[in-house]
Amino acid sequence: MSEEDLEVKTDDPNTIDTFTNKPRFTFHRKVSLTLQRHLNNRRTSEFIAETFGTCLMIIIGLAGGAQTKFISKDNFYLSDNLTPNILAGLSLTISILVVGKVSKAHLNPAVSLAMLFNKQISILEFFMYISAQFLGAFLGALIVFLIYFDAINSYGPNKYSIDTSLIFITNPNKNLTVLGIIFDQIIGTAIYLVLILALTDKKNVKFTPEGTAFAVGVALFVICSTMGYNSGSPLNPARDFSPRFFTFIAGWSCDVFKIGNFYFWIPLICPMIGSAIGTGIYWLIISRHLAQ
Repeated sequence: MSEEDLEVKTDDPNTIDTFTNKPRFTFHRKVSLTLQRHLNNRRTSEFIAETFGTCLMIIIGLAGGAQTKFISKDNFYLSDNLTPNILAGLSLTISILVVGKVSKAHLNPAVSLAMLFNKQISILEFFMYISAQFLGAFLGALIVFLIYFDAINSYGPNKYSIDTSLIFITNPNKNLTVLGIIFDQIIGTAIYLVLILALTDKKNVKFTPEGTAFAVGVALFVICSTMGYNSGSPLNPARDFSPRFFTFIAGWSCDVFKIGNFYFWIPLICPMIGSAIGTGIYWLIISRHLAQ
């Protein structure tokens, strides 16, 4: 859309330049035109939608886990490990349905990497998408913190403990070795990506967009419910690192990076390795054998 399309013709002498006999733009109108041009840009729209979609997914997912934690604090017998897994899947489905018509709704750097390998996005789009995902996850953690600010404060002197930080971040089971955690993240993400690619490949299955969103959410629920014991099945570098960075600056200090023998780098790097492996497995076993 050009500036000429956005101009409003008027006969008001106060808006006409007497030398050029053309409409005179005030500062606020120039700012408005510039903002409209940027918002009408396809990549800008995708970035904003992907940021919002990731933020929404993180809000629902973290808030569900936080509520479960606070309820179990009040009454241990009401503790529930299933609800956070259900909400992880539903949050993904809902977010895809909300932003999927504007953004490609990857909502996960590991998924964006798979789409890059499959040549569905360019390298520039890849970096745009993962930037939006890390930003959206950070904003989601911030909003959950504000929603449950009073509940976190109810822990008193322990409000910035490792226990409360687990509202936002994942932490490995104390019985796991570093190699065990690495293997867990790589294999879990590889299987997850095989499911994602199979469910979104029109040559393999033909879902409606709404059906695809639901199926992808079910896939995440399945992975979280079966492979969450070791380290909470992060599967998503943005989901773990951005909330972890938020907790670091919000008052939990560098302890959030030290727990689990500096575990933080594993859910940041290993899901990307798992994505590459899962993409390769899907191509080798399924994709290359499908009819064009």
